[in-house]
Amino acid sequence: MTPVGPAPAWSLLHDTVKGRNKSFSQDSSLARPVADGGGALLAVADGHGAKAHHRSHLGSRWAVEEFAACVQALAEDVASRGVDEARWPAVLAAARTLPQQITHRWLRRMALYEANFPASGSASRAPDAHPDPIPYGSTLIGALLVGPLLLCWKLGDGDIVLVDDHGDAFVPLYDGPEYGDEAESLCQPEAWRQMRFFWRRLPADGRTAVLISTDGLSKSFTDHAGFVAFAEGLRDRARDNGVATVQGQLADWLGRAASFSGDDSTLVGAFPAARYAAGPPVVPPPPDATAPPTAPPPPTADVP
Repeated sequence: MTPVGPAPAWSLLHDTVKGRNKSFSQDSSLARPVADGGGALLAVADGHGAKAHHRSHLGSRWAVEEFAACVQALAEDVASRGVDEARWPAVLAAARTLPQQITHRWLRRMALYEANFPASGSASRAPDAHPDPIPYGSTLIGALLVGPLLLCWKLGDGDIVLVDDHGDAFVPLYDGPEYGDEAESLCQPEAWRQMRFFWRRLPADGRTAVLISTDGLSKSFTDHAGFVAFAEGLRDRARDNGVATVQGQLADWLGRAASFSGDDSTLVGAFPAARYAAGPPVVPPPPDATAPPTAPPPPTADVP
């Protein structure tokens, strides 16, 4: 018999839709369990998509992949340290070094690809020792949840939203309304210096969910309050109907958002499985008093 591992601590959401009139999406994303199911890793990246960034779909994919590679090792370290907060300073110190690691790995991926497939279309000359990363520009937002510890990183636009079982959502690292289309990017010099870090100890009641999305979702609302209300509504549906039900409807909701913003829309999320996985318990209806009584089962052979 195949051994059954522990039940996952987090129920995950993950979907993305292409923007209206786009030939392909520049968004990349992932949502997967880590630490033997005790944690979750979330990431979204939004390639800029403009003419100057015509390879940004590759840049966003590499951003997510290199983020996952760096954070996976950190997740295992956090899991091994357990919930002893006295050990967390070392974890947080390691987390703050990740932006530089991620950026350097992304730049190596870009340089290797550029050496073999130059964005200029010409491979007649020797590879550039310092290739231009502009064609590959991308944002990056990611989170790691292990036990009660939440770690978040953010470069560029997009949103991280924390939603409790009830009450208002909290949006860490929110900068206010966006003006123009320029965003902090992995293609900028020393991009790691612009990547911000946020951490929090999650409440022990297991009622806090984490949502991460590209800006194509928030831009579909008339203001940021409308986007936050959407996140709270998503929380309510997960609480009342279960995460699987929300997952089944997520592509449709994101598609509506993309129809308004015209941009690719991606959302990933992690909900505490014990609270949100299946929705409220089903209470069986009371017995029908008018129904005839059920006959008792016949006795078994070993009953005198």
